[in-house]
Amino acid sequence: MVINKQLNPAFNGTNWVVLCAGSRTWDNYRHQADVYHAYHVVKSRGIPDSNIIVMHYDDIAYASENRSPGIVINRPNGPDVYKGVPKDYVGKEHNPSNFLAVLRGDTELAGCGKKVVNSGPNDHIFVYFVSHGFVNLVDFPDTYLYAEELVNELISMHKNNRFAKLVFYMEACYSGSMFDKLLPNNINVYVTTASLPSEESSLCWYNKEMDTYLCNAAWLYDYENKDPTVESLQEQYRYIESVINKSLVREHQHSQQYGDLSIAKLPVSHFLGDQKSHKPLGIDPVPKDNCDSIPYTSAYVNRKQKQILYAKDIHEKYRYLSELNAVLRGRQYVDNHLYASNKLFIFVNICQSLGKMSDADNATK
Repeated sequence: MVINKQLNPAFNGTNWVVLCAGSRTWDNYRHQADVYHAYHVVKSRGIPDSNIIVMHYDDIAYASENRSPGIVINRPNGPDVYKGVPKDYVGKEHNPSNFLAVLRGDTELAGCGKKVVNSGPNDHIFVYFVSHGFVNLVDFPDTYLYAEELVNELISMHKNNRFAKLVFYMEACYSGSMFDKLLPNNINVYVTTASLPSEESSLCWYNKEMDTYLCNAAWLYDYENKDPTVESLQEQYRYIESVINKSLVREHQHSQQYGDLSIAKLPVSHFLGDQKSHKPLGIDPVPKDNCDSIPYTSAYVNRKQKQILYAKDIHEKYRYLSELNAVLRGRQYVDNHLYASNKLFIFVNICQSLGKMSDADNATK
């Protein structure tokens, strides 16, 4: 799609960007890594720090599992993306209530010296949210953000002239359910989700030294390597769609669009800055093997299988094999006895709880 500058005149408002990783713990490393990477790319495109709000639990850079304390990467052999990332909302401040308050430009938070989206009727807002999800909800560390809450907030922001246009990218399992049949198409909001309302999403780039997965965000690598003044949001969506559906492994996942789809005709620069990258443009950063992508609900089992494969001695192999068998027995129990229609989701919760036995609330992911 070629940008028609007569139909899409220059944007003269103010850009606001909200980046939020809803999860925590080393197992979910990729979510915060995606947000850290996004921060640096957005800033390099000309969005000032004052207009970028970053929400993250901030527990992976110095986690005990991190063999390179203070360093976070987002792709194999990639650069550190943690250094310089703002800590606008971390730890207990990182919750659904504050997320919605940030979007609406809450005066009480602002009065306490916290950054919020202080936007007006001529401004554009871009929101990137990555975490776990299920039908009509997405995950925060200690609770959930529900679809109706989020959509109602967007409707209220529109009524209160908080933006000219708002773009929302959501990466989570069942993320389509956060907007499907809920988001109006006449409030100047355009949404891209990683999956249909009934689908899980994928993760990729397992790192055996770090024993975790590094990445979720296809859009980010497109954005980093393309000219945002030339590429439209629709072209970026087609790129996301092609990456998500490019292998049999991902045939369960289909990215979606919701809301006012006419906004997708606009250039990416209207929402994410117009400065060109210093890197060569037009290079496809996603390898043809689709970066070893796997469905989220297979992640724990896949990780255990890789631990067995890479174990250095027989005792270590047997330990990982025992852990894998325990998980598979749990999955069989779920399949046979607990809510068959939701068995995969429940199985994920069982797997997640194995890694969180030290948490007082044993919150499921």
